[in-house]
Amino acid sequence: MMNQFKSNSCKPWDDEQVAQLKALVATGASPIRAAAALKRAQSSVLVKARKLGTPFMGSREAKRLRNAKIAAAEQRLAGTGTDAVTDIG
Repeated sequence: MMNQFKSNSCKPWDDEQVAQLKALVATGASPIRAAAALKRAQSSVLVKARKLGTPFMGSREAKRLRNAKIAAAEQRLAGTGTDAVTDIG
């Protein structure tokens, strides 16, 4: 199987890629999404983010935040008294 990240393999990071990586980390992107966006290996993206002092969020913390967002959305729906299906159409 051919490596899909071969084009940036072993190439140094340029300033634009570093800025894009920092932006992706700041917005909460996963390492997998960042790797795809930058066309680099996931391990390379993880190491570079850590070296820059902006590591990706841990999976437990990401899961906790995702569950909190879901709970907040469910509370908003329950508080409005409407059914989500009737709101669509």
